Amino acid sequence: MKSICKLIIFVFAIAVLSASAYAQSTGEQLKQMVEQLQKTPSDNALREKIIKLALEVNPPPAISPEARRAFIMGGTYQKEARSLEDFGMAVKSFQDATMAAPWWGDAYYNLSVSLESAKRYDEAKGALTLYLLTNPKDAEQAQERLYAIDAKKTMAAAADAKRRTNLEGRWNSYGAVEFEIRKDGSAFTLVPNTQVGPIGHWLAENVAISGGRVEFAIVQPACPDCRSHYSLALSDDGVKLKGTIRTVSTGAVYETFFDRK
Repeated sequence: MKSICKLIIFVFAIAVLSASAYAQSTGEQLKQMVEQLQKTPSDNALREKIIKLALEVNPPPAISPEARRAFIMGGTYQKEARSLEDFGMAVKSFQDATMAAPWWGDAYYNLSVSLESAKRYDEAKGALTLYLLTNPKDAEQAQERLYAIDAKKTMAAAADAKRRTNLEGRWNSYGAVEFEIRKDGSAFTLVPNTQVGPIGHWLAENVAISGGRVEFAIVQPACPDCRSHYSLALSDDGVKLKGTIRTVSTGAVYETFFDRK
């Protein structure tokens, strides 16, 4: 009987040591894969491997303070967002969270929400697909969100096709800022007024035109600190571009509008 007990204890000890060694080996492998991902952040195949490997670790990998900080900041940006640029800040923070903890399901879910709010539907689906790989309890609801995003993408494409031609033409705001939107095929170009107005010569940077929305930054060569960002949307009647100006130097936000000229 004593021999049997000793054998059982020996086998149990070997099993415990083997499990411990496996956990250490898996943890080290996970660490190396995360370090590799940080060098190649667009490698979604590697992200999927990390998520699957993290599910085998018991207890689950810890979420670092760095990841939690980015997650909380992303949630704040998402809640306070008033423009596509603001949603972009939320997206960046949640991306940082998924980079610091690439197995964290909640970070992928919130990233998909921010991407959807930013109307980046394909990327939102990609983030939600990664969330599903984390084996969440609400997998069915997440799958239904994928269908909903598909519907929003279809509706946005239809609305964009209907409204985008209405963006063409010259636009003026209070006689101070004037630009022209030109269309070449399916692409749009924003051309600043070449004449000297109240703000002098200016250039347009970070231009984004899609779905009845226009975003761009004004840069004045004569005043490098006078940079400001415009976020505008076409009115329902198509006669105005309405939105906000955010001054980069102070962060102040003002409402504005442009009339067709």
